[in-house]
Amino acid sequence: MLTGASVENGLLVVSDPAATDDRLTLTTSGSSLVITDATNALTAGTGTTQAAPRSITVALSSIPLGVEVRGGGGDDELLLQSIDFAGGKVEVRSVARVSFAANSLVEAVAGIDIEGTESIAVGAGAVLSTRDVAGTPTTTNSRGDSGALSLAAPSITVAANSELLAHVNPGSSHQPGPVSLVAENVVTSAEFLLQGVAQVDPRAVERTATISVGQGAVIRGADVRLQAESGDFIPDSLSASELTLIENLSVPALGYATKEIAVPALTAMKNSAAQVLVGDGAQIASSGDVVIDARANATAKMTVVSGAGVLGGTPLSIFSIVYTRADASAQSIVGDHASIVATGTVNVLSHSEAEASSTSRTTKNVGNARPRNKDDLALSAAISDVNNTSYATVGDRLGRGPHLCPRDRCQQELGQRRKRNL
Repeated sequence: MLTGASVENGLLVVSDPAATDDRLTLTTSGSSLVITDATNALTAGTGTTQAAPRSITVALSSIPLGVEVRGGGGDDELLLQSIDFAGGKVEVRSVARVSFAANSLVEAVAGIDIEGTESIAVGAGAVLSTRDVAGTPTTTNSRGDSGALSLAAPSITVAANSELLAHVNPGSSHQPGPVSLVAENVVTSAEFLLQGVAQVDPRAVERTATISVGQGAVIRGADVRLQAESGDFIPDSLSASELTLIENLSVPALGYATKEIAVPALTAMKNSAAQVLVGDGAQIASSGDVVIDARANATAKMTVVSGAGVLGGTPLSIFSIVYTRADASAQSIVGDHASIVATGTVNVLSHSEAEASSTSRTTKNVGNARPRNKDDLALSAAISDVNNTSYATVGDRLGRGPHLCPRDRCQQELGQRRKRNL
């Protein structure tokens, strides 16, 4: 089935039920919303019009609830140009890459919510607004509550001079909406505890999560959160006894295999990097709290065992070596001349953890009652390397809000460049 669009009870639903690689664009022409696909044909459903094989139109007045875009299994892209969804919403799920055109204006009072993507890019000069206003969202007084603005992807870029707006004007009786930018590239699994059985690829496993707010960009709302997190984690649901069981099972399983097949050398390398960058001259204004937080975790564990048996007449190795490396880097950076103003507290945080563990075993004369040769020598080597960096940096000339730091000590340190290495 082709990618199509239909109106369902006032909501426009754009869906890709097949694993096609779509290049979708949403824009407006007069009083109509126009959907185009640069690579594939589209199917017009209920409430929409087939304007061309790759183009569908729908009256904006027929979709007061906004739009949902649901990607499929393909490598999809979505570009949003200037659209006023009025009291509706913009919701995007499972689209590989989502972008907002430079200098575009996208308004959706019911909220902007994008997740399940690889990357989100807000073009230079673009404005994303969930404010309920009758005029320009940057300056007009609110006539109702603002919606939430939420962007979630491993890579989020808010380009220079763009604006994310969910605030209300000072003194308004209406409520602002929260602004959340969450870059997450995390795998929570116990499988890496069993990697000694199968992993032979020497290349490092890399996980990165980045949020970049460009020079002169503006973010305004209630609570404002910019959080990047990357790494490998053990599920919280696993008890200590379960973890011990997994580790005890993995080593004997590999030891048994070495009666027939030796695994004398393996590597495990994990790189994890999380960064939140607020560019020079950027502005963050919150009527609640502001959190800028980068977190990275890298865990590399490996077990190797070599045997001394014979396979097809060929003696097996009696030497084993394992190498593990874990690199974790977390950076929260606020540039010069940036301004952070909040009625609550502001926290600029970073945290990183790196763990590398190597176990190397050599089993000699497996299955024999006594050594065949008492002079034989078996060698094992295990090497682990850990690099761990975490720092939060605040620019020299950061604008001072009323609650820039949660503690008096921080207030006294304003204007000084602060960097912490752990």
